[in-house]
Amino acid sequence: MGNNVGEYVQMLSKQKFPFKNTRIYNQDQTVEFYNKSSRIILYDKQRQMQKEKASSEIIEQSKGILRLEIRPSVSDVKKFSVTKNAIELLNKSFFEYMTGRVLNEFKYPSSESLMDLSWLMENRENISKIETVLGFQLLQSIFDEPALRQLYTPSTYANRKNLAKKIAIPQGDCLDRLAINS
Repeated sequence: MGNNVGEYVQMLSKQKFPFKNTRIYNQDQTVEFYNKSSRIILYDKQRQMQKEKASSEIIEQSKGILRLEIRPSVSDVKKFSVTKNAIELLNKSFFEYMTGRVLNEFKYPSSESLMDLSWLMENRENISKIETVLGFQLLQSIFDEPALRQLYTPSTYANRKNLAKKIAIPQGDCLDRLAINS
């Protein structure tokens, strides 16, 4: 992540996951999404090493690393191993399943919009849909999912989410999507 580890932790600390609570530790060094059965923890590895007073070499090596820990639920584990044997879980398919589910949930807010009049003119047949998406995105940035679900009927809420996926409003600079660096 280079010098952006702190920005990622701050961005992630504002995220909401369905059926999980969000907890922030150590002045935005660590963010945790948790419930009774599972946990997702992301933290600044360099700051952890500094706190543990590791050698300067280790601290330097950990610079720019955003560490991801996933503690899956028993239900997720049983999808890959009914007996929950570690040998059946320590494989690429389980790793990709768990990390893919987590990484695909994160939203990446943009810092600015690149939408201009020419883009709107090219898409003027969809102007009412664009207005709907912009309004829905604004509400998403203000309220959490449970609050939004109270505002809409279930079908309308699902329609708004689908419409927001279909209409790609030009976005400006934002943090790059998180990916596993092997």
